[in-house]
Amino acid sequence: MTASGMMDAESIAVPVSGDGPYRVRLFFSDPDDTRGQRVMKVTLQGKEVLKGLDVVKEAGGPRRSLVREFEVVAADGMIEIGLAAEGTLSTLINGVAVAPK
Repeated sequence: MTASGMMDAESIAVPVSGDGPYRVRLFFSDPDDTRGQRVMKVTLQGKEVLKGLDVVKEAGGPRRSLVREFEVVAADGMIEIGLAAEGTLSTLINGVAVAPK
C-alpha cells in the first residue's frame, strides 16, 4: 500500500455513499531519510487531527509504513483530507482507506 505516494498534495476529497460516521485510515511512508524535514499537519473535515507529523521519525526510519486511523462524520457525501507542510519539504501521503463505521 505504501510503495507509491503523492507529493505536494494540499487536499484530497473522497466521495462516500452517504453522510454519517466513517473510519479513515491514512498511510504514510517516506522513501528518504527526511527526519525533521518532511513535517506535516493533517486535517479531516477541517479539523486538525495530526500536527508536527514526522513520518520518518514516528515510523522508525525511511521506507517504513505508518498508519493513522480516525473516525469522522461525512458531510454532503464527501470526506475532506487536508495536508500542510510544516517543515522544509513538501507533503507526502501514500494511501487512504475509507469505510463506513
